Amino acid sequence: MKNKLFTIAVLSFCGFTASAQVGINTPTPSAMLDVVSNGNTASTKAVEINNSSANEMLTVLNNGNVGINVAAPSTRLHIVASAGTGFRLVDGSQAASKVLTSDANGVGTWQTLPVSSGGTVTSFSSGNLSPLFTTSVSNSTTTPSLAFSLSNAPANSIFGNNTGSAAAPTYFSASSLPINGDVTGTLASTTVVKINGSPLGTTTGATSGQVLTFNGTNWAPAALPVQSTDWRIDGNSDVTATNVSSSVGSATSSISNLKYLGTQNANDLVFAANGTIRGVINNANGSLTGGGTDGNSYFMWGSQNTAATTGAAVHTFNNAIIAGYKNSLINSNIIPSSGLMATVLLGKENSVSYNGMAIGFKNTVNGSMIFGNNNTGTSGIVVGMSNDLGSGGHIVIGRDFDNTVAPNTTLVNNSNIYASEYHFFQSQNADGSFKFSKIGVNTVPGSTQVADIKVSKAVQFVNDTTMTCNAASEGSIRYTASASTGHFEGCRRISSAPTFEWRQLNNP
Repeated sequence: MKNKLFTIAVLSFCGFTASAQVGINTPTPSAMLDVVSNGNTASTKAVEINNSSANEMLTVLNNGNVGINVAAPSTRLHIVASAGTGFRLVDGSQAASKVLTSDANGVGTWQTLPVSSGGTVTSFSSGNLSPLFTTSVSNSTTTPSLAFSLSNAPANSIFGNNTGSAAAPTYFSASSLPINGDVTGTLASTTVVKINGSPLGTTTGATSGQVLTFNGTNWAPAALPVQSTDWRIDGNSDVTATNVSSSVGSATSSISNLKYLGTQNANDLVFAANGTIRGVINNANGSLTGGGTDGNSYFMWGSQNTAATTGAAVHTFNNAIIAGYKNSLINSNIIPSSGLMATVLLGKENSVSYNGMAIGFKNTVNGSMIFGNNNTGTSGIVVGMSNDLGSGGHIVIGRDFDNTVAPNTTLVNNSNIYASEYHFFQSQNADGSFKFSKIGVNTVPGSTQVADIKVSKAVQFVNDTTMTCNAASEGSIRYTASASTGHFEGCRRISSAPTFEWRQLNNP
């Protein structure tokens, strides 16, 4: 058990007053209360005061550090408290927004923060701020107090260091800013030394028409390579198209000054688009093969021809050939049963909606074949002009047939129709002389046939009483009928006048 030394020294008694000094751990106290720490380390406590809850409220260490609400103070005065309860100094100078400021002797008082007016900077230890700042030294110590103000910067200038080593910053012209990389020099005078990181060789000897090329080491000027003898791409300015077309199949060397696109060897000429072969000209026979692989390619040549799709369905232009002027291919929603598109448009202002062929002028085709002008057809074949084929699948030869006019509307589908006013059947010998034609209806005409027409069953005459018997109809046969009887009549000559009459056949 440690010994505790407690000494009370009575100094004097005077009347009812007594004076005494108390020493703790010292026999000779020097003050009213003299406490000596029982230890010589910095952490030894000389004084410790606890509250009723045994919380250490005041601590004085052997090294002189004082702690309030902290058991191990790390500074001369160490306070631990909640916000607003840590420290209070009331000396008559306190006021809101003031700060505790020390004077040269370390005496702290409450002071008002100064308001900045242009900027006063203190405690610069070294460095030169000129010419950015104008400075004045008020105290020539190692940390002088400096007052400074901004000065005007020169026009088009930069403040910094434009040398190759560390130096004090100064103003310098923006044009003298050094640059490095593919381009060197200054902003005012640049030199290209690299292109995308590769060195640029000497260009002083470059001549007109040369281009920069990379030789594996650096970029250097070089002449364009000589055009290959296998390819010609500079046009046909010296040879007319007529001369070239008349010489198709001839050797290129046989035509002087010929300029062409093609090959000089036995290889085919191949045309490609987007990395895919789209056309080949055979070197042996000149045949042209090309198109697509998905059934959606066509050939179009001429002026103002069009190919388009309509409707919501997806359509293609399979195997279409369009040549001429203002022809129109419209792939509509009406899909043929075959599902294919095979269209030929040759001529001018023809229109085809889907499978079909139009050769001529202003024909409208919808699944039919038309040769001629101003014809319209949905199915069937038309040869002639100004015919309206309709959708009966007929074959019409002639002109002005209209499928919408009676009695044409009663025609059986897939009929052969000869629509012209006159029809002439005439054979011709090899020497150009005429010979008789022989026609067989449901029977084969033979070489011994004498009649022009031979039928298998019969020839049917329709009742008609409007025909006139005259020189133009002489020899004609007609059939007339009343409500009860009918008979055949023939138109014959009865006098030299001449006079003609209808006479019942087999009637004297």
